[in-house]
Amino acid sequence: MTSEVLPRAAGAEYLENVLRRAGVLRDGRVCNIEVDRSRPQLLSRMIRLRLTYRGAMGVPSSVILKIGFPMHRDSGIGRREVEFYTQVAPLASTGLVPRCFDAVFDSETKEWHLLLEDLTDTHVIATTWPLPPSFEQCQLMVHALARIHAEWWDHPRLGISVGKWLDNLAIGELMERFTGLYKSFADRLGDRLSLDRRELYDRFIEAAPRQLARYQACRNLSLVHGDSHVWNYFMPRDGSDDIRLFDWDAWRIGRAAGRPAGASIAGVTWECRVLALFDPGDAKTPQAPKRGEKLSQTAQNQQRPQNRHRLVAIRRDICSINFHRRNVLTQPRPDVRH
Repeated sequence: MTSEVLPRAAGAEYLENVLRRAGVLRDGRVCNIEVDRSRPQLLSRMIRLRLTYRGAMGVPSSVILKIGFPMHRDSGIGRREVEFYTQVAPLASTGLVPRCFDAVFDSETKEWHLLLEDLTDTHVIATTWPLPPSFEQCQLMVHALARIHAEWWDHPRLGISVGKWLDNLAIGELMERFTGLYKSFADRLGDRLSLDRRELYDRFIEAAPRQLARYQACRNLSLVHGDSHVWNYFMPRDGSDDIRLFDWDAWRIGRAAGRPAGASIAGVTWECRVLALFDPGDAKTPQAPKRGEKLSQTAQNQQRPQNRHRLVAIRRDICSINFHRRNVLTQPRPDVRH
């Protein structure tokens, strides 16, 4: 066990009230709380709390407390994830997210926390970063994501009580900000960013209005995770399909087909994603063209998903690199003197 100063949300009285409201604790009381494990992440801290009860049966012996770091309070981190667990998760029927007992964001102090079910004994992260998952695990991840997208596809609540639509002004500001990120990215790399790559990024920015037309039509869209890399999946230890997705702070309304591209940048290659999305024995599975070969119209149609994945990968490359440069590389280096 470890000892540290715990927030109010980890207090025995607070937890007791939360578990009673959730219908988990009917009789008895929470009499003691201990920190079993505390693990810092990039933007938050995950704390596993051991609970001791008096006069209670069939209650969780542990819960997960997720809290933010004081240094990130002004960034608004945590707000969206709290909104997800209070507005979206209660409406979902797929059961593909951890159960949340309590989700709070204080608009004045910017402090926030989540109290989640502890899946340590039943689930595990597929691999240790940066090792990629197996093909079978990729299939399960894509199928889980597809179930979420299917449930929320053109759902009548989208943009009404779940999420909101960006207007033309907001979209313009978003692309302007992205263009600025790209310029910063290109300037930082200098001649290490080849002319071919620069032309590819320029083509992406030029094509953005056409790519955004589907979003502006508010059709054929769904709820997307926004950060669905392979280490944001809890895989069941028993080999079933009871997968849980976590870290929902980047969720939004968007194009569901682009989400598997997230993993193509963080641990899973495009080839693996194609094999997971298509039956390997299916003659319609997209094939890469040989050099100099002109694609038929059918082949071009089959390759469109790959092109969409590349576009998403371009956007995520730039945003991720700039994000890490601001939030990680600018932080003081740890003292490594002996």
